[in-house]
Amino acid sequence: MKRNLWLFLLKLAVTTLTLGYFWTTGWKMAYPTWIDPIAQLFFRMFGVTQWPLTLTADHHASLIPFIGLLVATPGLITRWKRALVALVGGVAAIVLMHIVMSIAIFHIVDAFEMSQNAYRLLLPIYLVNDAMPLILWLAFFPSVLSELFGF
Repeated sequence: MKRNLWLFLLKLAVTTLTLGYFWTTGWKMAYPTWIDPIAQLFFRMFGVTQWPLTLTADHHASLIPFIGLLVATPGLITRWKRALVALVGGVAAIVLMHIVMSIAIFHIVDAFEMSQNAYRLLLPIYLVNDAMPLILWLAFFPSVLSELFGF
């Protein structure tokens, strides 16, 4: 059990730091361009006239911990089908969350500007978005905690 936990933590750190490096050196700026065609479809449906990237871009990095958790998952090779479903489904869910977050933030800022009420409404949105990688990982691999911690 202890060996699995240390190996998991090592793989998680290496993967997350590596992806984080690429994120900060270019992917962060390119990501909105990659998802723009899908985002614009939703933005038109929900009346978003301007993507609030200054308020959302730092929270797009939630893809990094999800992929890190996925790569570090014990027994990933033997569960490759589940891992593939988790990768595709998890990334799609996180991208959709980023779009929904952008829509919500646009409308909150449009209604409240950057008032204290706006910040009160933005905080839970950011928290849910930032917790999404862990939530999805546990949803796709519910037994992993008992494998790592022995309970």
